Amino acid sequence: MEYIAIDKELYNEIVATVSTASQEIREEYRLYQESIGSEWIENDELSRLLSLSKHQLKGYRGRGLLGYTMIGNKIYYKRREVERFIKRHINK
Repeated sequence: MEYIAIDKELYNEIVATVSTASQEIREEYRLYQESIGSEWIENDELSRLLSLSKHQLKGYRGRGLLGYTMIGNKIYYKRREVERFIKRHINK
């Protein structure tokens, strides 16, 4: 194992920089979570809201009837896309 000696003042500057960056990342993530929560609906939630199975939702997505976005392994739907889908396909 190697050790590197640095000036205490430099060390404190590095710690402060990392701390500031960490706070900024947390704030950005919080804002991201809020925007997802208000503008987007997650696949599990939509399945419950519409009383449709995940398999049915997958079929609608596959046929291009329901727009979606995939982030990582999660599927999200824009609320306005869901409203459009309901008007065209559910309320008949």
